[in-house]
Amino acid sequence: MRKIKILISLLAISLSALVQASNVDSVFLKLPSKILPLVDEKARFEMLEYFKAGQTDSVKNKLGGFAHMLHRDTTQQHIIIKPAANSTLEIRLFKTTDSTYITGIISTVGEDIFRSVLEFYNANGNRLNLQLPEITPVEWYRNWTTNETLQIDDFKANLLNDNFLKMSFSKTDNIIEVQNYTVKLLHREHQNMISEFTGNKQTEENKILFRINCYLCSPVIEKLKSNDRK
Repeated sequence: MRKIKILISLLAISLSALVQASNVDSVFLKLPSKILPLVDEKARFEMLEYFKAGQTDSVKNKLGGFAHMLHRDTTQQHIIIKPAANSTLEIRLFKTTDSTYITGIISTVGEDIFRSVLEFYNANGNRLNLQLPEITPVEWYRNWTTNETLQIDDFKANLLNDNFLKMSFSKTDNIIEVQNYTVKLLHREHQNMISEFTGNKQTEENKILFRINCYLCSPVIEKLKSNDRK
């Protein structure tokens, strides 16, 4: 029991150090192994230095594969890395009203069909209960087309119930972009059934956007209306 308490305390200290850092480079280097298990601190440092030098060199991950940095923006406090061939990790710092930061982390797995996990931590190292608002199947269909005459029955709605959502932070604003890859899992017959909605659009073109508002008493995630998504 004592060992468990010690481990919990160490994790809390690690997370506290993570979110109290004032820039995204420091956050990246101090990420607990629970969040980034495949790349140790030495490899992260090398990856960061390569990227600063304008090099795209990879480093070895703990599985013997390769990891590399895809994006780094110290103005937007945003880093994207690829810890392994089939995964990405995004880190983004969002400034709050008291001039501290909350840290957003998106972990994504997949190669053709993706699934993401979104987490936020506050300045005390505590995980925030900050979640993406629900997106209904009807919203996805209506996001594909503006033709209101097309009918969405229960069967079509249920086709998109088990969502494989890919999330990413915008590189220019406090926005989360969400794409639904569930349609790629459907049988061709079912894909044909909903083609009147999807048309020739690729999955990557169908995005629903959310704004992260950090300037309230408590940070919130707000779904943008369709006319705000331009």
